[in-house]
Amino acid sequence: SNIDISDSCTTSPIIPHFAVCPLTWGNDDDDDDDAATKNEKEGKRAAFECAVCFEYMEDPVGCGHCHHRFCHACLQRVLSEEAGQRLFNNPNNPRPPLAPPPPPPPPYLWPPDLSAKCPCCRSNFTPQDVIRDVELQNRISASSDLVTCPFPGCSEQMTLNRVKEHEASCVYMRMRCKYASFGCDWVGPKKDLKKHEEEECVLCKMSGFVDMFRQTKMEHAHAIGHLQQQIANSNRLIHIQNNTIMMLQTRNPANLLDVIHLSFVATCHPVRFLLTKNIWRHMYQTPEARATVHNVLYIFPSFLLVTRIFFTGVRHLLVLEYNGLSRHGDYIDSLDTILLSFSLTIIGVLNLVCFRLDDASPLKWTDFQLRSGFSRPVVRDTTALAMAALHCACIEFDGERTGILVWFAVLIASSCMPRVVSSMLSQPTVRSNSSGDSNENETQHITETRARAVVLFGIRYGFITEVCGLVSTFDAILLLRLSKFFLKLEECTTAESTECFLSELNIHMLGYLSVARFSTILATRSVLDSEELLYSTLFALGMLLAANRVVYGLGLAGEYLGKRVSNTAAVVATSSFRPGFESRDADKVNYGTATFCSWLIFLGCIILG
Repeated sequence: SNIDISDSCTTSPIIPHFAVCPLTWGNDDDDDDDAATKNEKEGKRAAFECAVCFEYMEDPVGCGHCHHRFCHACLQRVLSEEAGQRLFNNPNNPRPPLAPPPPPPPPYLWPPDLSAKCPCCRSNFTPQDVIRDVELQNRISASSDLVTCPFPGCSEQMTLNRVKEHEASCVYMRMRCKYASFGCDWVGPKKDLKKHEEEECVLCKMSGFVDMFRQTKMEHAHAIGHLQQQIANSNRLIHIQNNTIMMLQTRNPANLLDVIHLSFVATCHPVRFLLTKNIWRHMYQTPEARATVHNVLYIFPSFLLVTRIFFTGVRHLLVLEYNGLSRHGDYIDSLDTILLSFSLTIIGVLNLVCFRLDDASPLKWTDFQLRSGFSRPVVRDTTALAMAALHCACIEFDGERTGILVWFAVLIASSCMPRVVSSMLSQPTVRSNSSGDSNENETQHITETRARAVVLFGIRYGFITEVCGLVSTFDAILLLRLSKFFLKLEECTTAESTECFLSELNIHMLGYLSVARFSTILATRSVLDSEELLYSTLFALGMLLAANRVVYGLGLAGEYLGKRVSNTAAVVATSSFRPGFESRDADKVNYGTATFCSWLIFLGCIILG
């Protein structure tokens, strides 16, 4: 997101000064000299000339690994070119395609680990390895040997320490015309350059046109380079966006972290979610994918509770092992806590195994064929009973007051949030033309998944069994199921969709169970005991009805919040924040953030216990 692809090419580049091109005396342009003269020059130059530019050295240095000597500027240029090559080849430094290498950077921009190869011995050397040859410098300064100017036509002689000074002012220095790059092939001494430019060079007479051409060419090159940089930055931004989309599209609806991320975006950023909903299509495109997301949200609070209890048992075990009984309390209480926590962990693992054992469809449980000739979802029934035992034991583990508060947090987290996310996923994608068209899979609202029934069954009956007892809970179930057949009770009273195997009890089976239960009461209890049993059964029935009402109300509340947030987000997304948009509609979108934060708070209560 920090890549700048804006058009910043607003100023024209300034063309550099158009200077003449001097030729060094190391060139072969002194072909007029005879062989004896050349041999004499080479003999005098051998000890004092640079191994790179083959001119007399002013500041001799070495690489630290061989006896060859170089001009300090030449060796600095070798290091600068290596630094520039590293900068050009750095994959973290984007550059336009087919761009030329940048100019060598100055020494203060060199990387700290810079090293280059010596031009002679090819050994790696660093800037710290460069050594000045003071002895050779003193020999050059103290040398009284005279050398002749290397340029043809100049016979002036000088000492070695004055060679550079003379070359800068010698009128016989070989020069190229400054328009050599435009086709002028004149080469001559410096004293004839002015005459060439004034009388002979055609391009010099057209200097205005040449400068205009150079300026235009420079502007075009600058614009092309800027456009190439924009293209490179745009390609990099597209690459980042493609990676982000691919990462989102490969999310797994059965992965807990992906489901939490989806819930966060759908509730806290509903407008953005509806505008970019297609990138989440692997999480909602099919009914099975949406059902998997809901299953994870239903199961997560219960297994978070089991995880917390498991680590509590581990902590008690470690304290008992390392600190002894004097600091941990009674041995029996500690052992009871440890055994109960590990038993709850085993029940939680059993639930997880049941979910993994029957994974044919996330929408419903598989019917297994029994020997008696009829089929039943045996894994569902086992999971529902195990979930009820789990929540019953969890309340006992945490104590009456704390256990009920934690149970209430699990109930709200398991009942409300899945319905909110379900309503958000059922909202069609908002398109740029505001048509609102969507396929049937996008608008289909899924409320019944295989995890919902067993989780809510276990939460309700685990609580009632722990508070009222197993016998009173059984009696309350019989009374409620019989009342359903005779009084035609509604869903909010019976919670029929979460009753699992209890909803499959017909009137004949309920009659047999009622007669058997009544006979047991008459055979084993007195009148006073029967009156006490009646009161406890009525209390359990009242608790069951209240629990059913709460579960039904939380489901409706979650669905209402989800629809309100999604509908308002759709209005905001299609309105483009028109001037007449009311702020109270924007506040409705914030309900999603409040819902997600509340869900996190309840999960935190489950963790903290």
